[in-house]
Amino acid sequence: MEFSTFGREAHSARFMFSRITIDYGGINFPLPFREDKLYVGFVAVFSGCKRAIQGNPCPDCQNPSLWSFERGGDINNVESYIKKRFRNISRIAPEFFYCVLGGEPLDQDVRELELIHDLVEQGCGCKLQSVLFTGYDEIPCEYEDYISRRIDFVKLGPYLGNDKRENNLPSGLATRNQQWKVITCSKKTNSDMQKNVYMSTSEILQH
Repeated sequence: MEFSTFGREAHSARFMFSRITIDYGGINFPLPFREDKLYVGFVAVFSGCKRAIQGNPCPDCQNPSLWSFERGGDINNVESYIKKRFRNISRIAPEFFYCVLGGEPLDQDVRELELIHDLVEQGCGCKLQSVLFTGYDEIPCEYEDYISRRIDFVKLGPYLGNDKRENNLPSGLATRNQQWKVITCSKKTNSDMQKNVYMSTSEILQH
């Protein structure tokens, strides 16, 4: 697999393989589980969104380039890339995170979600707290097992368009229909976390 670099290590680095992009940088982390720490980690961006290619994208979608499911290339050397970046960034960030974006992550083959998750954690040498962003209002049943085992927080709900966007919403949320779901408390970020708790925008804003 040949990688292409978009940026220098001092700022950010991005490598694309197949239809997935691995990047590293800041992570949108849900309130009220945010602590006084640097939220840095690896981000996997999967291209492909069934809703969009069927003619019903989110209004004012900001990533139409990620609608297609086009493929190409093989996956390799991801672990070594992550190991190198992990050694560099771990000097300034004692804890790392993993974020899954799209397109639509929950339109992907679940085996690919598992594979990339494995490669990222193997590269970092540890299990990571993880965040997944989806435009679905509910988690499709075929992804429940993966999410229950591997994901800590899920952002649920489609983007409703620029006219309904609110800039004062908590980290990661853009319109008021969206909500955070806490999946697991295996790696607590504070003592209030509970398993399978939905947190609407209004509930989060009260904290």
